[in-house]
This record gives sequence, C-alpha cells and structure tokens, in this order.
Amino acid sequence: MPDFRKQEWKKIEDFLSQGKSRLAVVYGRPGMGLHGLLKKISENRPTLFFKASPTCSDMENRLFSSSIGMQTVTGDLSRILDWISGQARLLSGDQELLLILSSYKNFIAASPENDETLRHYAADVWKELPIKVILADESILCMKKAFESPDSPWTKIDHVRLCLPPLSFAEAGDFLRGFRPEDAIFLYGMTGGIPALLEKISPDGKAWTALADEPDRNAQTAVSGFSGGKISTLSDLPGRKKSTSYAAVNMPSILEKLFHPDNRKPCHPESIIENELREPAFYNRLLTALASGYQRVGEIAQETGRPKDIVVPYLNTLIRLGLVKKERPMTEKGNQRKTRYSIVNTGDLFWYRYLAYHYDLLAKRQYDRIWTRVLLPDRSKFEKEVFVKIAGQYLLHCEGRLPFQVEELGGWWEYAGKSKNRPDRKGLQSLLPDEEGPAGGLFRGFDLIGSGSLQDQPASVFCRIYYDEKPVDVGEIKSLIALSRRLFQGGNHYYMIFSRAGFDRNARTVAEAIPEIILLTVSETAAWLLNS
Repeated sequence: MPDFRKQEWKKIEDFLSQGKSRLAVVYGRPGMGLHGLLKKISENRPTLFFKASPTCSDMENRLFSSSIGMQTVTGDLSRILDWISGQARLLSGDQELLLILSSYKNFIAASPENDETLRHYAADVWKELPIKVILADESILCMKKAFESPDSPWTKIDHVRLCLPPLSFAEAGDFLRGFRPEDAIFLYGMTGGIPALLEKISPDGKAWTALADEPDRNAQTAVSGFSGGKISTLSDLPGRKKSTSYAAVNMPSILEKLFHPDNRKPCHPESIIENELREPAFYNRLLTALASGYQRVGEIAQETGRPKDIVVPYLNTLIRLGLVKKERPMTEKGNQRKTRYSIVNTGDLFWYRYLAYHYDLLAKRQYDRIWTRVLLPDRSKFEKEVFVKIAGQYLLHCEGRLPFQVEELGGWWEYAGKSKNRPDRKGLQSLLPDEEGPAGGLFRGFDLIGSGSLQDQPASVFCRIYYDEKPVDVGEIKSLIALSRRLFQGGNHYYMIFSRAGFDRNARTVAEAIPEIILLTVSETAAWLLNS
C-alpha cells in the first residue's frame, strides 16, 4: 500500500484480521483513491466484488449474480445471498469470504428492499458464517445518512466506518518531493491534497519542464530553546545538499492538467455539488461567497441576497458534505457572535476564489493569462492560507519539537470592523497588528492555537505565520507573548512563529535565550514535512 494511505490501510487490516466487526463502510469524495483501495483489499483473499449500476432492481440483481460468478443469473437477491452463504461454507480452515459492494448508492436506489434484504443477511443469516462485507461509495451524503443517522437500522449493526480524507502535506510528499518548498505548498493548495489531482502533477508529467540547481532562498537554521526542538535544515536531511535540484514549474501547464474541461470531473467541487445536492446553483453561490472572504452569516446572507434563516440550513448541508466547516475561537466556543464559516479543502477554495470568476478564460484555455493576471498577484495570500493548514498538521505530529502533545487545535480571532479607528476591545490593537479580514474588514488573532497538558498542567502553543518579505523582529514576538498573556491566564505557554523571510538577529537571540519560543521558517518546515 502506498505510504500516503498507511493509516487507512492499518484500519482495514485490523477489520480483516479481527473477528468483532463483520461489516465495514468505506467512502470518500471522488479522487481519494477509493477504488484503488478496494482493489488492494481484494488481493490474495477469497473475494466477491460487485459494482452496482444505476438501473432497476431486477436488472441490478442480475448484474450482481453475473458479476460474482453464479452459473444461473437471477433477479432474486435472496437467492444471490444464499449462494454467497454456500460459497462461504466451502472455505477451509480460518479463511473468510470477503464481499465488496461498491457504488452502494446505486444498489439501494434500485430498490429499498435490496437494502433491507442485505441488512438482514449481514446482521442475522451471516452472523456465524466466515463472511465479511465492505460497502463503499463516493457519495458522502448517502453513506452518512445510511450509517450515521440515529434512525438508520444499519447503526444497530457493529461496523467499522472509514472516510478517506485528503492527504496531509507530508503524505503528499510522494507526489511533491523534488519541487521547491514554496512551489510544493502552492501546488498542494491547488490540489487540496486529493490523490487523483496530485498524480496529474507528479514528477513524470510535463509539468516538470526543467531542472534548476537552485539554493533555497529562505534556508535558515530554525531556533528552538529546548532539546530536540530544532528543525532540520535542508542540508541536514538525508540525501540533501545545501544546493538542491528542484523542478522548474510550468504553472500554465499545471493549470491545464488540473482544470481543462476534460480533466476536471469527477474530482471537481461543482461536479460533487451537482451529483449530491439539489439547487446546485445556490450552493455554488454560497461557496463563492465563502471563498471571497464572507465568513459570518450576516455577511454571507447580504452577499448572496438570501435571509439568514435560509442561508444557515444550506451551510449545514455543506458541512455534512464535508465542503464547509463552522468554527469558533478557542476558549470562546459559546460565543456565537464570533462564529465563522469557511471552505475546508484548499483545492475547492482555489476554484471558487480564482477560477469560478474567470470561467471565460478557462473556456478559452488561456492558462497563461490566468496565471499572470489572476493567480500570480495573489499567490502569497493564498499560499499563506495553505500554510496555515500545513502548520496545523505539523503541530499535531511534531513529536520532540514541543514538550507536550497537541491534543486540540483551533484558533482565536477578534473582528475589528472596517475602520482602524473603531474603539479597541481590551486594548488588543496595540498588541497585535490588524490584518485584512473577511469582507474587507479588519481582524487580529492567532493563526493557530494548540492545547494539551504538560506535567498535569494545561499547556498551549500560540502560533503566528508571517508570509511577507520582511524578517520577523523581536517586537512582533513580544506582541504575540503579550496578547497570549492578556487573553489566556495560567498554564504553560509556548510560542511557535513561522516566517517566510526568516528572523532578524535580535529575534534569534531572544529565542535562543527563552526555551518557550520556537522560530521556524516556512521553507524549512515544508522541506522537513516532505522528507519526513
């Protein structure tokens, strides 16, 4: 199994090797590698595989019986499942028969009775037989409704549930390793970590037009105040030299690979909306508003021209589909006034922010214009948003670089309105600079906060990411510390600052003297993750 699906494969192996659960439910949006995973599962074990089609019940069952090798093709599902029972009884020793039913949505759409009959056999008839069942589909809403709804009969049957997520930045290293770190960050953001899209830009494609022996312009040893906390520089990584060969990326070529009309489906978010939901036009409009920076319900309602009580149910549906998330600041989870909504996957964000508004250029295949006029001027802003997600992944898996394990990850923000002259609550304005925020307003806060415990005491790490061309100075570090102490009383506080342009001499000196301050460059962090 590829390295990037090790966790998912471990869960499947546990299901296949242990006797408690007889049913597994596997699903994920198109492009996540579901069918490849099912193929891998079926290797070297007795397996019956059927991929359901969008047809009527009688024809579906005939296709089922033919697909699994029955000599007599039948439209009676009970006869098919009885035949499977007989096949299981023929097995010797500790062998088990694996039944994989893919495109489960088509199977139950053919007839509700099919679902009831299969559930009866899985729960009762096959209870004592060596049969395990895997039900799979790329329809997230269908699978959640069938196996997570409290009123679903399937919930009464013990089962393993596995939703295939996008790849983390480290997992995507199989596809991105060899690109310059900042290019890898941008490409990861464009693809959203979806394996099928990452594969399109992998090293053997035409996106790699040349090799350049280019030193990393941001190479700088990260500073940490405690043992084991120093991140490796490029020169420290196995097989790396200070001057590293990177692929010179042809961005217009990559845009064509990912967004040419013939290439977009089925991974494209608009295709998912069309297949999963009614009224796709308004759902796409909502996602466009979110991508444009409208994050609060009032802003979204005003931008889309719909009242709040109409907008909220639509947002909740997008949350169930996994396209949108709803969040509140750490320590203020009951503060509804600070609720914000955002797009989960950076690839979807990329589409709705940059390409949905320039569909005419895509239709004309003017990829050079899209790159130079639309993407390049805003690259740093988008790249920072992607890196915030990458930094969150780093916090959750940076064993040895923090003295405690991050158990919960979130953020904290304070909306400051549309004017810098607005009265400043709690005197926060002097502690941390304003940034341009949703709908043209101003906000301030921490990009990330990780919480856990250290020696039975609460512990937190406060993170800020600086993505401009100016090295971070000691004043910015002091502001971060002062804000954390003003808002979060007690516990052990650590400070992790990521900078694209590095840190000035005074900032590095302070970090060397204070163990709680950890300074990391963006490119070093990205390189470490890609090679970890």
